[in-house]
Amino acid sequence: MRQEWSSEDVVACWTPAGPDWELVANKSGPTRLGFVLTLKFFELEGRFPQFVEEFPPTAVKVPGRQPERGGRCVNLRPTDAGRRSPR
Repeated sequence: MRQEWSSEDVVACWTPAGPDWELVANKSGPTRLGFVLTLKFFELEGRFPQFVEEFPPTAVKVPGRQPERGGRCVNLRPTDAGRRSPR
């Protein structure tokens, strides 16, 4: 797994999309972030990570942040208004 990613590549490759949200829906808190990272790693590498260091640092930072909230770390959730709100 490469460790250097451009901002565009991180968003394109490491952000959950479409059907990913169905898999993530029953997760919460740190479990949700870990699950998304593991899912995306598997999609990119075709295997599960063996060590946390295999995740690119920029990929760990981006999925849990939302620019419209000032870049603060927030719970991952779909932006679709039709979905359930977080607990």
